[in-house]
Amino acid sequence: MKRKNIDISSNFRKFEQLVVDRKNTTQKVITLDTQKQNRNDINYFESKVKHITLADEISLIIEAKVRNHSDFKFKLRCKSLTEEPYFRFDSDGVAHQNKDPEIPLREQMVTTPHFNSFDKNGRSIAYKTDKLKDEREAKALEDINLCFAHFCFETNLRYLIEDITEIVPTPSTELFFASTSNEDILSNITFIK
Repeated sequence: MKRKNIDISSNFRKFEQLVVDRKNTTQKVITLDTQKQNRNDINYFESKVKHITLADEISLIIEAKVRNHSDFKFKLRCKSLTEEPYFRFDSDGVAHQNKDPEIPLREQMVTTPHFNSFDKNGRSIAYKTDKLKDEREAKALEDINLCFAHFCFETNLRYLIEDITEIVPTPSTELFFASTSNEDILSNITFIK
């Protein structure tokens, strides 16, 4: 069994405030154009988030695979509460097992995509919202912006008053495909003069 997060279990009320209460981002558009340190296959972004009532420093962290735009993570971290992110979303990766004797064994395994949070005992728990349980809606949430909006509603995170921040997965000058040959990719297109 994974260790319990004592910081969260002993400050659970503050943890709940960090998740539930309104938080505001400082940027309308986020461009994921910085490589994560020692991981050149992941683009990374970190920004401060302002909580409506708490003065604690909160960070929003976004990571996305460079070559797989449907593989991304959103994290909220408050180091004054705990070193690890207190809330996160994983779009892809391994399933999470909620090791809790009160949860039936067949329901303990939670596949991605899923949210990760903590219970009052400091146990890491994964869960799916109704949208993530619906196969068609989960497919639509492979889009990083639609999914980030879902994350924002789940965590009460907004840009300014009611807007949702937009994420640009790569610099706007970079295309979402890569050619591995020297062939002219426009050679089969007839241009009208």
